[in-house]
Amino acid sequence: MLGDNGPIACVKWLDAVNIRGARKVSIENPSEHLSLSETIGEITSADDVATVITYHYTDCDGTDFICLPTSWIVEIQELEWKEKE
Repeated sequence: MLGDNGPIACVKWLDAVNIRGARKVSIENPSEHLSLSETIGEITSADDVATVITYHYTDCDGTDFICLPTSWIVEIQELEWKEKE
């Protein structure tokens, strides 16, 4: 189950953007063309090259995860896990 292998976190990361028909490219600040993305899930595995975030699990369907280059991650905020009362 989620949370068994690592912390639950909100991971903010920069993603590539493919822009077609643009009228202007920012030469002075090319990073403005990157897209800030967020994924909430369990940081299941990570090393210097890759980070795996599991964001969905069921006994029937298995696991859905995203594997990001670790260098794309700009912020990790661990979330508090609360048990249902």
